[in-house]
Amino acid sequence: MNNGTVNGTVNGTVNLDKDAKRLLKAISKNQVITYDKLSEVLNMPRRTVSREMKKLQESGLIEREGSDKKGKWIVKSEFSS
Repeated sequence: MNNGTVNGTVNGTVNLDKDAKRLLKAISKNQVITYDKLSEVLNMPRRTVSREMKKLQESGLIEREGSDKKGKWIVKSEFSS
């Protein structure tokens, strides 16, 4: 399942900022976490969470499995903080 590392870049192609790294770490600890809970836990505006999550999905680092209400997040690469 996990096949790369995140430490500034992923597979040499995607640059991650500190917000993206924090989100990936939080999602890897709790795959069913919501945007609202991510916002609360990371002390980050919900809009920022939404924007960063969209970037992570578009880059293929995460994907959503299942419905919005009952689904979970899948982190597609291993990373270090």
